[in-house]
Amino acid sequence: MSTEHFISIIVPAYNCETMVGNCLKALLDQDYPKDDYEIIIVDNNSKDRTAEIIKSYPVKYFLQKDVQTSYASRNMGIQKAKGDIIAFTDSDCIPRKDWLSKAVRGFEDGVIGCVAGEIEADTPQNYVEAFLTEKNTLAQSATIRNPFLPYPQTANALYRRDVFDKIGLFETKWASGGDGDLAWRMQLNTDYKIQYVPESVVLHRHRSTLRSMFRQKVKWGIGRTNHYKKYRDKFKKRRVKETWWDFKTFLSLFWKMTAGYFKKSNPESATEQRQRNILVFLNYAGAKLGELIGSVRNGVYYV
Repeated sequence: MSTEHFISIIVPAYNCETMVGNCLKALLDQDYPKDDYEIIIVDNNSKDRTAEIIKSYPVKYFLQKDVQTSYASRNMGIQKAKGDIIAFTDSDCIPRKDWLSKAVRGFEDGVIGCVAGEIEADTPQNYVEAFLTEKNTLAQSATIRNPFLPYPQTANALYRRDVFDKIGLFETKWASGGDGDLAWRMQLNTDYKIQYVPESVVLHRHRSTLRSMFRQKVKWGIGRTNHYKKYRDKFKKRRVKETWWDFKTFLSLFWKMTAGYFKKSNPESATEQRQRNILVFLNYAGAKLGELIGSVRNGVYYV
């Protein structure tokens, strides 16, 4: 039976050979009518077996190699899409079977231009993933409460195509922050609103190594400076006093991390505490380093 909406699912992919297969299986297994949605995977010039794996599934494959960002890939997907609803998720996500069918109900009110589903952590496989799960990393409920304007993260977001016709596409060259910017432009320049539908869920596999976690935090820190540069007339101005507080926090966390190696305690509990101290420090330091790099690149003061 046909439904009211035809949905185009867009997934950017880059060097994700170990994850993309599970994502595609979940997308193909949606309980939404099969004739009423399409799956578009845009490969951002992967160097591993990502393209080979994608092509083994009955989905639409496109290669995007002009700009190395996920937003450039999403933009290509939008341009190729047939749907009146554009759904986004990521290659490291596994949407639940009823992801689409529950999300699309949020568009029953014509004023809703975007539906945000929830992003839950997949079962942690090591202490890094467990830490990020504990911190509610990527929880959609957090960005929906953003003090400026709500926004959904593109791991689980659906938009009316009309939104892109009215405000344009993602910021192509941004590596981070494009999801917030798109939602804010929609709310500032149209009458469309965001509907949060927490029962529409995708599971996300968090970063599993210290290095990948740190790099992600740096990228997100840069994303915050992208927001600040574009919307600083609407944001609270960053004060030098706040920078000093951040520097003291950095030193405190660094001292706590290093001092833990010299304390005498139960070896097992000491190891767990050291791991946690390292995670807390890198989590914070990565974010601040990203803000510093972004401030220099964007010519703004956000450190």
